[in-house]
Amino acid sequence: MVNRIWTYARTFNPRWVISALVFCVLLVNLYNARWTRSEVISPQVMYYYDIIPSMFSAHTPERAPAEQQGWPTIGMALSYLPFYALAWIFAYLGGFPTDGYSAPFQFAVEFSSLVYFVIGLIFLGKLLRLHFPGLVSSITMLVIAFGTNSFYYLTSGAGMPHAVSFMLVVLFVYQAIAWHQLRNMPSASQLGLLWGALWLVRPLNALLIIVFLLYDVRHLRELMARIKLFARKSAHLVVVLCCAVAVVIPQLLYWRFSGGSAFPEGSMDLEGFHFKRPHILQGIFSFHSGWLIHTPLMLFAVTGLFFMHGALRMYAWAVPVLFIVYVYVVFSWWCWWHGPSFGQRTLIDIYGLLAVPLGAFIFKLRRLGGMYKRVMYLCVIFFIAMNLWRCVINAGAAISEPCVPGQTIVPGRS
Repeated sequence: MVNRIWTYARTFNPRWVISALVFCVLLVNLYNARWTRSEVISPQVMYYYDIIPSMFSAHTPERAPAEQQGWPTIGMALSYLPFYALAWIFAYLGGFPTDGYSAPFQFAVEFSSLVYFVIGLIFLGKLLRLHFPGLVSSITMLVIAFGTNSFYYLTSGAGMPHAVSFMLVVLFVYQAIAWHQLRNMPSASQLGLLWGALWLVRPLNALLIIVFLLYDVRHLRELMARIKLFARKSAHLVVVLCCAVAVVIPQLLYWRFSGGSAFPEGSMDLEGFHFKRPHILQGIFSFHSGWLIHTPLMLFAVTGLFFMHGALRMYAWAVPVLFIVYVYVVFSWWCWWHGPSFGQRTLIDIYGLLAVPLGAFIFKLRRLGGMYKRVMYLCVIFFIAMNLWRCVINAGAAISEPCVPGQTIVPGRS
């Protein structure tokens, strides 16, 4: 029996990781039944969501004016829209209020996070199988799905933008690789659409263009060759830019009709960034909301940045440069803990990209074998169990405080 189980584990297909995730997330969500208590569309989710009911319903809850919260982009509202439509039909037929906030709508928003995250995992599996054997891909996906704070944002924190951003980042990286292999107009147009969608959901994620620019660049000579390639393929770059702008135009129209200007005051606010005083050490190592303190398994991914050679050399510049720039910008924000957050939730967006160095680390330790491999497996099992306990049982104790304007120290913390 043990041999049969071990043989099955060695041939474990990434699709079983996805099946296990769907089962566990649905089990937790059905047990908590947060939609029955109207807890899914929290104030943080409402910031993105209430664009939809304000358009289709005359009765919406009061919220702080947009001038006090900033002007939201409409990407998340568009991601909710198909689930909103299904929830409206169910609410109408089932006799629930159709104001956009009753139980069917709450459930739809919660379920949408799982759907988008699973789509991202499917393409992440395809991406990982380009470079790693099935078992390494499965373990990598297992860590991303169950061993990080992403699980919290599929259950108790579902509805936030991170599942959608995770999916779009994976699709963008996948399409960037496709363009570098095919170098044709269809792949350029799809890349542009995805780049615009990244901006439309979370403008910060437009930084992913770095991956496209630096993919398969390993030294300065290849960087100069890349510049020459882009010069020859300038028409493709124009298509990428035009497709991205086409996706962003509805956002400008929304701001124009709701705020009186295509760029209302506060919509492009950079004053909240303190680029000369970033809080990188606090953001990564703080016991309050530090990334690696709350998600220690991602230390494997950071270590794996040094193992991307040989078959992974095409990521040698792209992933480290994007990671450094992204971390710098994220933790330059004045509210470096990003308000009510389970760990550093903003980094969930690039977990699909960090899965590559994570897989490199796991592959390296499995090749070394012996004690290295056993310790790695024990760490994965232990920290996944701890993460699930914190996400499901003790989640409330790990949530950081809301942001208070003008404050760069977490309230009540050092």
